[in-house]
Amino acid sequence: MKSVGRPLLRRVSGRLSGRLLDRIRLLTILSTVLATCTCSLALLLPAPVLGTTNSVPLEPATIGISFGDIYSSILYKINGTITPHPSSQNQTYIPTCIAFTETGEAFIGEAARAQWYSQPQRTICNLKDVLRMGSNDGGTQMHESVDDRDLPSVQIFLDREVRPYTPEKLAGLFFQGLKDIAEDYIGQNVSDTIISVRLGTTELERDTVKRAVELGGFERVQTVLDGVLASLAYDLDEGYNSNGQGAFVLVYEIGATSIEMCVMEVDEGVFEVLSTSEDKSINDTLLHSELVNYVRELYPDLEDVETSLLNYEMERVRRILLSEDIARFTITTPHSEQSFRGIVTREDINRVLAPYLPRIVAYMTQVTHNANLTLYDLSEIIPISGTAIVPALQTHLSHDFPSAIKIRDSISPQNVVVYGLAKLLSIPHPDAIVGNYEISVHSLGIRTAGDIITPILHRIMILPAEMSRIFTTVKDYQERAVIELYEGDRITAGDNAVLGRIEVENIPLAKRGDPRINVTIKYTDSTPSQYTMIVTLEGKDGEQTIMDNLLIRSYEETKAIIDDVEDNEEEDLVHRERIEARLAAGEISTDDTDVVEVGQIWWNK
Repeated sequence: MKSVGRPLLRRVSGRLSGRLLDRIRLLTILSTVLATCTCSLALLLPAPVLGTTNSVPLEPATIGISFGDIYSSILYKINGTITPHPSSQNQTYIPTCIAFTETGEAFIGEAARAQWYSQPQRTICNLKDVLRMGSNDGGTQMHESVDDRDLPSVQIFLDREVRPYTPEKLAGLFFQGLKDIAEDYIGQNVSDTIISVRLGTTELERDTVKRAVELGGFERVQTVLDGVLASLAYDLDEGYNSNGQGAFVLVYEIGATSIEMCVMEVDEGVFEVLSTSEDKSINDTLLHSELVNYVRELYPDLEDVETSLLNYEMERVRRILLSEDIARFTITTPHSEQSFRGIVTREDINRVLAPYLPRIVAYMTQVTHNANLTLYDLSEIIPISGTAIVPALQTHLSHDFPSAIKIRDSISPQNVVVYGLAKLLSIPHPDAIVGNYEISVHSLGIRTAGDIITPILHRIMILPAEMSRIFTTVKDYQERAVIELYEGDRITAGDNAVLGRIEVENIPLAKRGDPRINVTIKYTDSTPSQYTMIVTLEGKDGEQTIMDNLLIRSYEETKAIIDDVEDNEEEDLVHRERIEARLAAGEISTDDTDVVEVGQIWWNK
């Protein structure tokens, strides 16, 4: 089991806390206004094909992708209408599977899922885990690639060759398939998407998903946590608990290879993950196997039926038992043409899964304690998976957990993320909701006189972001200035990382403090994060620009950076005050190319 404390990005040094908290308060107010907008969330099932025969021009289409462990879904937003894509069985889900023909042609969805049981060496149905971990617990084989990047690759066994694919490339082919489905359905190009990511997604994993989606042909990709979508589906972004605080929500998913949970605080449109937990000893694959074995014991005539046929039919049975008490099945063997009929009830499912329920409840209790809460603090429990264990578990929870907790089940667990995605798409500016999208994990600033860093873009800003500051000269008749861009939150340049520099020449002769140099920094939400610095000199035509990508950091690296900032917070504040005092007293010399932010001038003009 794995847990983390309150998010690193909420741990802000005292030096920056005032300004950052003001920004967060502003964004919170904005998100509250947006969240209270009246939005139509009706899901049309099935929806008419939106082709180009309509004489009304279509606005650019945005699709939402619910990227699930077992099933995925597509949502369309066109001319204000939000519509889910029905599969060939008139369902809203598409199996998260990719498969290959003998000659190497890729295909996805129901057909790929069907091939898993007969050709596992050419099929991947734990695609989400392959992308996340660079490993595969299914039938395909993993090995370390020998190229310079040393990326893990998945071996796909074709008719005459073994073809390696990186996890990102495999997922990219899956997303390309979803893109093709969407474009065929609506009759126009799709370039933008919002995609769900798992409960405990790290920044590194989020970036990996975005790269895979971009490999699938999308130009603009934004991600949102499944836990946020689950909260939105039940309108928890607008609710409070009995103490007037935000709601404490436990969201859980029983995925293909693990059970995963998170505890979140939802308060006026701000979503904060307090703890996460994952355990691989309970998973949907295991539970499915238990069901198949139970049905074989229940019906001895099925002993000679191919496992692939029985597995496929039990998949259908499980989906039925999510909402019904009885599921009938028929299996016809292709060779003998014998037919076997039977019934599986909800009680059968409960009997098979009973030994696992106490363990799942124990995990829920632990992840709640990891968030420094008790079960009595929880407001809601929301399932987001399509496994047949959910109804039994929900009943178990309603008996054993405090009665004040709402055990949510009014939306099918398989559709919770889809409903949340529909609500998110219906909000005019969803990126204003704190916690929905990318937040900057890098502070960018300019080196000024005395080797002090003046920040322009702070940590904890909703991306994309753009900020400007005005700088000036520090010497009379200064003709040149160097604008040096740094990444980091420490006070002095030597404790931060330099990213680039722009030299401003031919500054009109003037007293120090009179010239105006405008510096604008733009920070995208693309992957990898891209920054742009634009420098203009007042009174002069033209601008100078540098652009590059920031380094992708792991959770551990990000934590080390923030720990370093906090460990040196008091010392940095004292050091800054000392430098500013010495500058004012003329005890520190300045270079002929130094600048200072207008408003921070230390001399009397």
